[in-house]
Amino acid sequence: LDLLGPSREAACWLMTGRCIGMARAGLDLVRLGYANEALPTIRSLHEANRLLSVFVLRGEDELVARWIDGQTVSRGTVMHASQRQEEAIRAEMLRAGERPPPSTKSYFDGQYGRWSEFAHHRRKHVVDQVAGEPRMMAIGPHPDWRARAATVDHFGDVLTELISAGGTALAKSLGPGVGVSFQRTFQAVLDLKYKIPLSDLARGRANDA
Repeated sequence: LDLLGPSREAACWLMTGRCIGMARAGLDLVRLGYANEALPTIRSLHEANRLLSVFVLRGEDELVARWIDGQTVSRGTVMHASQRQEEAIRAEMLRAGERPPPSTKSYFDGQYGRWSEFAHHRRKHVVDQVAGEPRMMAIGPHPDWRARAATVDHFGDVLTELISAGGTALAKSLGPGVGVSFQRTFQAVLDLKYKIPLSDLARGRANDA
């Protein structure tokens, strides 16, 4: 495999590495307790994950070729391509007598919109870092554990997304053994999210237990 060559396989390898690097940066931020500052990185990782997922699935050769050629591929273009790929997969599942999962478009659009508010520095999120009476502003780790918990939960979402897309990409290049390994990792992350519902904790709805 020529990693710098004009092949789809090389594009998958490159984007998998890019996503892993961004995920490590996001992990460092949430581990240190950052919240508002971490969400733009989380949004960017999600964008990279979606591009990788288009590379991994069949079709959309023109989009892949444009990226390899160094041209800009917008998020809208990526999401429309992803939707077409999902529709093709659902059609195959229906023909095979299987019930297909729902579309991910509305969910991803909603999440992306929320993350974009932080990336575009909306005032309400900047004000959230300010304590008016003592005239102080959080310019490091967020002092509110609920904000930190919610950020970790969001990071968990994009991390599972990366495990799915990146694991599939590596399995295609390195063989089925990698596929088994990433599926176990994917399930372990999901189990952890269900066991420790950080979004519930962030909203104060979890029991002390």
